[in-house]
Amino acid sequence: MGAGSATLGSNSVFEGNILANEMIGVGTNVTDPCGRLLTQVAGVTLAGTDTIGIGCPGLAGSNGLGAGGTLSIVNGTPVITPLAPDLIPEPSTFFLLAPCLAGLAILRKLSRSKLTKSRA
Repeated sequence: MGAGSATLGSNSVFEGNILANEMIGVGTNVTDPCGRLLTQVAGVTLAGTDTIGIGCPGLAGSNGLGAGGTLSIVNGTPVITPLAPDLIPEPSTFFLLAPCLAGLAILRKLSRSKLTKSRA
C-alpha cells in the first residue's frame, strides 16, 4: 500500500468514516457499523463478509447519511432521495431599494440647495 492508503485487518471493528486518497483495503469479518469507506483516486477492496455502514442510531431514517437525504435499496439498486430545500422568505427588492433611492434623492436635494445658496 502506498501513501494515502488505509488497511483494516481481519476481524477489525471501527466506527466512523474512513477517508483515503489512494485506496482502502478491508480484511474479512470487518465491522464499521456507523460510517463509510471513501477514496478519492482508487477503490475500496472488501475481502470477505464485512458489515459496513448499517446505520447509526443518531441518524435514524437516513441509513447513515447526514442531513442531505435518504439512501434506500429498491430492487437491488441504491436510490438517493435528496431532502427538499427549505424556502427562505426574502424581502421584496423594492423595499430594499426604496430607502437607498430616497437617500440619494435627499442628498441631491441638499446639494442643490447648497449650490443655490453659494451662488447667491
